[in-house]
Amino acid sequence: TALIAEEDGRTLRAFRAFALAQHMHGTLYPMMGLAAVAVDETARRRGLGRALCEHAVHVARERGDVLSMLYPFRPAFYEALGWGTAGQMHVLRFRPEALATRADGSGVRHAAPNDVAAIADCYERVAAGSNGMLRRSARIWRSHLEADGVHAYVTGSGDVEGYIIVRFGRAAAPDEKPMYVRELIADSHEAYDTLLGWIAAQRDAWRVIQYDASPDELFEHRLTEPRPPGFQNTRNLWAPTARLIRGPMLRILDVQRALEMRERWGPVAPLRFGLELIDPLVPGNSGEFVVDFEGSRAIVRPGSARPLLRLPISTFAQVFAGELGVQQALALGRAAADGDVATVDALFRVDRCFRLLDEF
Repeated sequence: TALIAEEDGRTLRAFRAFALAQHMHGTLYPMMGLAAVAVDETARRRGLGRALCEHAVHVARERGDVLSMLYPFRPAFYEALGWGTAGQMHVLRFRPEALATRADGSGVRHAAPNDVAAIADCYERVAAGSNGMLRRSARIWRSHLEADGVHAYVTGSGDVEGYIIVRFGRAAAPDEKPMYVRELIADSHEAYDTLLGWIAAQRDAWRVIQYDASPDELFEHRLTEPRPPGFQNTRNLWAPTARLIRGPMLRILDVQRALEMRERWGPVAPLRFGLELIDPLVPGNSGEFVVDFEGSRAIVRPGSARPLLRLPISTFAQVFAGELGVQQALALGRAAADGDVATVDALFRVDRCFRLLDEF
């Protein structure tokens, strides 16, 4: 869905609301990817940006979306409207020989055109158990596999069990030739190790590897030399290992459906607790709710219960995603509680790494 608003023949504001689907906590949620929110420079500071986002949320809820993701031009602007930052990656630069692996990468081959469907199937198997990955359309796959300078490699006997998408860079000095790992997906430890072994085997041709790793890949422990080539100490004798990047922001468009659709929770016995939320754009998300967790599913209804967790919808999005624990939100002053919410914290803290690989 796209909106373009004009005044006297001039375009003053616009947005695009992509209809996507996102895997989170064992559930495939309908999700709005909000993009290209723009206000003409002659019409700023008049509340038009907020009005655009409010209209986009209305459009998304009308078509049944439960979540929304975006990449912010300014996080504070979207946080005030209910989006919370979720997800991070570690940008690593290392020598191939620094990657300690249990495999030599000999099971990796060039991807062929007839591997595309198997690559997509491998991705979907991994995405279904992930926290944040999108269901990809044919258009999205074309953007990943057919971009200029992109090369794909696969591993697996029979079906594709893992793949890696890379781009080869240039450098004035031969010892600085980089290989950029754009995406590495594997549905088994063996396939993952094989792909890492293939990266390590590229040491003769590509002297620097740049890889955006999820924190749960524990690359700080996989590298025998985690410090990047040409590093400088950053804190006396301390040295850098990676650059932390953050980007996407998550919003809960329908609190009741988000909680009731969720399939994966922490190992907590049945419990009842209260939620008090503040949502600046969706009145139906504001107020008090009773959440009855029955051991595997949640039932949500308006009402009061104790213990009670109070928080804005932006912070609730971070708790829901696993970006923040309940106790962390309390310590940061981003939430308040009546009663002991330690069990509520354990209930939400099942997936600690939120991983969104696609931009829109």
